[in-house]
Amino acid sequence: MMTEQNPMNRGAATFIPARVPHMSVSTRIEGVSDWSKAIAEIESLRLIRNKRDFDHAAQAIFEHESRTLQRMAGHLAAAAEAWNEVCPPSLAAATSLVGMSRGVLTVAVSNASAKYELDRVLRSGAEREFIRRCPMTVRKVRLVAGEPAAGGERGAT
Repeated sequence: MMTEQNPMNRGAATFIPARVPHMSVSTRIEGVSDWSKAIAEIESLRLIRNKRDFDHAAQAIFEHESRTLQRMAGHLAAAAEAWNEVCPPSLAAATSLVGMSRGVLTVAVSNASAKYELDRVLRSGAEREFIRRCPMTVRKVRLVAGEPAAGGERGAT
């Protein structure tokens, strides 16, 4: 019988079975009378030592963000309807609604000339009309030049 210091037990001597090929497992492990207890202990160790699949706290965060994004998509869809009513059809094709933050609706415009024309239209009263028709709270419409964002609500649909 060999004994060795177990680092988990801090000094207590522990039985380590000798590796003798011709001996069966039951003869090497002395003192185990109830195999069901030993198997249950091994299973409990396996549960402790195995890596967990994922963190359940992160799942709650993802579900919350998913609900927030779905709500925002619904608001943008309602804003897109109001935008299509107010924006001239010739300019609506060059725009897309990008997002909403703190009451400011961001609209991407495909080129600088369309942005200039749309800015003139909004300043001539279309922005007030859009704010009145939009079901969500909008304080201001911000125009950004460049390619309309992928996945944004298209203006003239």
